[in-house]
Amino acid sequence: LVPPMLFDVLASCPATFTTQSGRNEPHLSGARDRALLMVGFVGALRRSEIADACVEDLQDHPNGLLLEIPRSKTNQDGTAAELVVLPRARIAAHCPVVLLRTWLDLAGIASGPIFRAVTKGNRVRSPGVSLSHDRINQIVRDAIRRLGVNPDAAGYSAHSLRAGFATYAASRGLSDRAIQRQTRHKDVSTVLIYTRH
Repeated sequence: LVPPMLFDVLASCPATFTTQSGRNEPHLSGARDRALLMVGFVGALRRSEIADACVEDLQDHPNGLLLEIPRSKTNQDGTAAELVVLPRARIAAHCPVVLLRTWLDLAGIASGPIFRAVTKGNRVRSPGVSLSHDRINQIVRDAIRRLGVNPDAAGYSAHSLRAGFATYAASRGLSDRAIQRQTRHKDVSTVLIYTRH
């Protein structure tokens, strides 16, 4: 999943929720999905890392945010936390920092898991409980489906964000080593598997 299709997916996320009384308010699941998609892409995150991300893992940085990943597939014992850069983008609608902060502000999330379920009534469900890995996968697939694309036929899943980052970065001329720093692969040869032209 790469731009410009990624940007089309972001734009397809609902922005306004109409309550039963007819009042319009920001669409929480739409805000969450935009943040999840952009943070997952720019951070080259695995869906387990998206699910486990907490507000306490975020650090301000002059150029955006740093996300600390205490445990990952390649760091299962948590001995060496990994840092992922989430840089600001020039266009707010494509900026992981703006989208993430907007979601956290709208949802009133100040601590604990970043990405949480939203009820049909547009409220954050189960404070302190993160989305499941399967739900994150479904969010990506639903976003693709809103564009009229069959995610099964096209092979889209949550992994498309991570593979999409590697593919897009390579197409923009970044070196395998630079991509490896963001994807956090132990072996640079693995980056070639993720690069899908």
